[in-house]
Amino acid sequence: MSETEILRYQGISKRFGGVNALVDVSFAVNRGEIHGLVGENGAGKSTLIKITGGIYRKDSGQVFWNGTPVDVASPIEAQNLGISIVHQEIPLCNNLTIAQNVFMGSLITKGFTPDWPAMEERTVELFRQIGQEVNPRQKVGELSVAMRQLTAIVQALRSNSQFIIMDEPTAALTPGEVETLFEVLRKLKDEGTTIMFVSHILSEIMAITDRVTVLRNGRHVSTVNTGDTSIPEIISMMVGDIPPPVHKASIAKRDDVMLEVKNLNKESLGLKDISFRLYRQEILGVAGIQGAGRTELATCLFGLYPPDSGTIEVEGKAVTIRNPRAAIEAGLGYLTEDRRHLGIFSDMNIWQNATAVIVDQLTKPGGVLDRQEIDEVASRSVRELRIRTSGLEQKIRYLSGGNQQKVMLARWLNAKPKILILDEPTRGVDVGAKAEIRRVIQELVSQGISVIVISSDLEELLNISDRVLVMANGTIKGEYLAHEATTDKVMALATLK
Repeated sequence: MSETEILRYQGISKRFGGVNALVDVSFAVNRGEIHGLVGENGAGKSTLIKITGGIYRKDSGQVFWNGTPVDVASPIEAQNLGISIVHQEIPLCNNLTIAQNVFMGSLITKGFTPDWPAMEERTVELFRQIGQEVNPRQKVGELSVAMRQLTAIVQALRSNSQFIIMDEPTAALTPGEVETLFEVLRKLKDEGTTIMFVSHILSEIMAITDRVTVLRNGRHVSTVNTGDTSIPEIISMMVGDIPPPVHKASIAKRDDVMLEVKNLNKESLGLKDISFRLYRQEILGVAGIQGAGRTELATCLFGLYPPDSGTIEVEGKAVTIRNPRAAIEAGLGYLTEDRRHLGIFSDMNIWQNATAVIVDQLTKPGGVLDRQEIDEVASRSVRELRIRTSGLEQKIRYLSGGNQQKVMLARWLNAKPKILILDEPTRGVDVGAKAEIRRVIQELVSQGISVIVISSDLEELLNISDRVLVMANGTIKGEYLAHEATTDKVMALATLK
């Protein structure tokens, strides 16, 4: 092991049931570098992170820490070594202050009494170490996502971590917050801290890392200097050569209105005078910057927040949608942007998640589930959507993000909607899963379904849509046929007051 290496994985393997999560993975992370870790969902990134942090035990292989073989049996052992993970879902206590969170489990005491003034002073010092000023008495529940992440980083610094793993740290950050985070990471690197940066956003990998390791199907593909590679090369290593998406000719039937919304208003959501049409077999994109009202429109149409005024017509007939059940009965389906908290039932298995909307249809007289029919429906979903799983009984929480998203799509496809609203359908999934989800959307349209797609990925939205609505400040500012639109045109409307 080289003296420059702080951590080396040698022949690491891990199985879950019949699925190989990691197979003979070997590579090293150098001291004082920012090391990228990339791969498709299901490539083994999360498993490797959790082995490093003592959450999972490896089946075979060896981890070397500063040249010494170690067997990290728990997160406490990892922390004692100097290894910390800043998870995508940041485990902080909202009702406690910043200082209380930073020193959770490791209080400074004066005798037998917690010395809060000392801890608050030290918290301020630690934040200044990364170039930030804070009020240590502010409740964490009042912080932005970016400041919560910085609080988690300061937790790691407080415990004298030499190696910090950042798991999808920018997923919910604005561009300005991303740059602030990058400044903090560069500062930590300059002070000798080693960072492992895990992200699906390859442009960020190129911008912040010194080297990058690619995993594919649980195996190590390559570790390269970031400056010696490119995004297309990384994608090729991750998933093979994916052809660039090509927009298919529209099959939307312009003389057949599937959904018409007239003068819709919802004051509490900031929606004002929304009117538009969705045609049969059309993919209608909805663009806009954060806070434009796109998700609010989706939740209003689906009955989560019924409109104050306005009309909704499905196939020319006025419908009253005061709750999700009424929306489903009218022929609408809604895939939420918050898959983790509002989409999947994490403690349930695949067949339960895939059939949740139609469970009444799969129940025999007397309330007994028809397991044969349920298994047929769920198996067809797994087959048609190419869901990677060890079986229908597998808990959905053990699937990759892309496969979880496919199960959510299956849930609504099994309900046979006329109109499907997809809110950020490819957020947080890798490039391979994105291509699969785009394929599924095109297949839905060919089967007669009309689709509304909300996405912050403007290039993707323009590519997949037939027509794009542009929202800003709770109103529709205009629309373009997708082949006429450009990112500049859309952003010009999206930033109107």
